[in-house]
Amino acid sequence: MVKARSSGWTLREREVTRVMSPCVHPRGRDKDRLCSLDLRNVPVTWSSSARSATLHCEVVDWARAQPRRPPPPLDDDHSRPKPYLWTRARDEISSKRVSWNGTLEVARKGGDGEDLYQCGVKHHGAVVLGYPINLRFPFMEKQFSAQPEDVEARIGQPLVVPCRIASGPAASINWLKSGESIKNNNRYFILQNELLIVDVKKEDAGVYRCIASNYVLNKSKASRDGVVTVVPSAESSLSLLSLQHEEVTAPRGGNLILPCPVLGWPRPKLIWELTPHEAGSPTSELESSEEVLLLRNLGPDQVGLYTCSVEGRSDLVKNFNVSYTEAVNITHPPLSKEVKRASTVRFNCTATGTPKPKITWYKDGKPLMLAVRINLRTSADRERIELVISGVTSDDAGVYQCFASNGLSTASQWAELTVTGPGAAAPDSVRCAPSGPNSIALSWNHESNRVFAYSVDVALRDNSGAGNTGQPNMNTEETFSVEKALTPYQFQVRAYLRLPGNKTVASDMSESVVCQGQGG
Repeated sequence: MVKARSSGWTLREREVTRVMSPCVHPRGRDKDRLCSLDLRNVPVTWSSSARSATLHCEVVDWARAQPRRPPPPLDDDHSRPKPYLWTRARDEISSKRVSWNGTLEVARKGGDGEDLYQCGVKHHGAVVLGYPINLRFPFMEKQFSAQPEDVEARIGQPLVVPCRIASGPAASINWLKSGESIKNNNRYFILQNELLIVDVKKEDAGVYRCIASNYVLNKSKASRDGVVTVVPSAESSLSLLSLQHEEVTAPRGGNLILPCPVLGWPRPKLIWELTPHEAGSPTSELESSEEVLLLRNLGPDQVGLYTCSVEGRSDLVKNFNVSYTEAVNITHPPLSKEVKRASTVRFNCTATGTPKPKITWYKDGKPLMLAVRINLRTSADRERIELVISGVTSDDAGVYQCFASNGLSTASQWAELTVTGPGAAAPDSVRCAPSGPNSIALSWNHESNRVFAYSVDVALRDNSGAGNTGQPNMNTEETFSVEKALTPYQFQVRAYLRLPGNKTVASDMSESVVCQGQGG
């Protein structure tokens, strides 16, 4: 708690709901929080070439942000500024590498070049950012890590034929049996890295081969041949075939295959159960007893924990955590606003998507610093996220842009803040000093007869709590009692002037000063 004895008002530290996850502590500013995009939340963009990439500047609401086309540069005129800029991992790239149409050429040298890139377009003295690009170069290993081999399959039991190769993006796998293409049917299931055959029959005998294709590289590789010989089943113990598909996801409305093949004879009975993700939802037994459960048109009523178990065997259980994905959509974008100094402004940026998207903010193309006056808050129903700027100053004018990303897709919107009204100089020569074990003295100059009041903003320097503004008064000196004696506090002063016509004007905030009590 902080008390200003001379003015009679009290500041209590209040809790503020903030979206803290996208904020980091950059070098050189240990206590200032910045909100910026996390590489892990930006979907990968694969270059069309393994050697180089041409990155295009894609800006949301391009019609508003598009710069006027500059005249063709003359050979002897290198001073004309380009309307585009690019950063790599937040470090600005030389404008010499940026073309006049905004594209950036990235070469892959010694494995370098893969990183997070982002462009910007200069707009009314500010910057509107383009969509971030998590650049990766395509590749495909020379050798398979797993491929078909000669095996014996038993009639009536399942068989898994592997096919695995490291590739970026992931290789598309096609299967051949004795030279003919294999398609999914009620017994053949093409999984990500395997071919699953259930209820093996004599006609399944043959030569199997997989073809892995990387369509970005336009390259394919064929595995070696594996000969499958079908033999009669004999009595044997039960066991689950090893298939690593515990975490399963698909786009909403898509289809999923949940494989639970069991080896052994005689054939067991399988039990499928679903426990929804919603807390308190009961587990229900499904009608299917097949070794493969098909989920079609995936929706909210189908997500949850699926359990496949062998009847009478508590040790033979397989789980699948099923979820779906949805593209990010900003449902409540920020809107451009015109406000007067010292007022409070709110920018909305509420987004939907699965997984839940993270919201990050930029101002004029730079990560937004969350300070005493600037906070991210959620509504009471936790359905909306707002950027709240209190005590607006001239410096707050500019472009505010939010990004929403969930690692699968990214959406962005931006708005302009215009600060209006007659201007007034901020108070000058603001000073502070310890005045006791738990007190701080603050003073400033009274420089204009038109000033009829001052107010003081004070908060913890590390922004761990909400700041507060004192009641306006004519004092040019204040003494504050602080609860945390040896903790730095930040102070700013604003002046209120009366202009002709009895019009009141608020100045911008003074420069911040930081002090702490003496302790004792």
